[in-house]
Amino acid sequence: MSFLRNINLNGKHVALLWHSGVSPDDVRRFVEELQTVVGAEGSVAVENVERLKASNHPASHFDAVISGIFAPQIFVHDDSILPEIIRILKPNGLFLFQEAVLPLNTPDAAIKTESWLKSHVKINGFVASDGDFTDVDVTPEALLQLRMLLQIPEHLPLKVCQGSIRKPSYEIGSSSLLRKLNTATPGNCNLVLTIKR
Repeated sequence: MSFLRNINLNGKHVALLWHSGVSPDDVRRFVEELQTVVGAEGSVAVENVERLKASNHPASHFDAVISGIFAPQIFVHDDSILPEIIRILKPNGLFLFQEAVLPLNTPDAAIKTESWLKSHVKINGFVASDGDFTDVDVTPEALLQLRMLLQIPEHLPLKVCQGSIRKPSYEIGSSSLLRKLNTATPGNCNLVLTIKR
């Protein structure tokens, strides 16, 4: 849990997403550690990322969502899941994730490039800069396991990227009433509608 070192989750409501292929014991151990981090006032909800949409969590419910942190990091955070993650996050909520990436676009690869990942989190509404992404130290054994599971040839450089990004401080798709600049009264306004055929 070293990636949570500088993040204050005390009293926060956190969603922990796991994916198929993850050891249930790893999830259980992490949940126990995470519960000590969020404290008695916080909560941890554990959800399979493939079933997140079906879980029907309320909008703007979680202060943080953590995903892809369990080895092997084979889950791709794509346009099918990112909108749901941003929907369940509160404004200014934190999305912490890890994902295996390639440096170059490779046709038919099971994973995406780092630049694709960075652009798609932004396309889906997250606030992110290049400084919000770091490389994760992965053992050679874990990298070999990732290569085998994802069928990535040895000549392609493979790495695991970690993101720490936020939902904007407002609701996506929200609207607000603009101040009225004109102080005219209803009796002084004329509306002319012209329909041309």
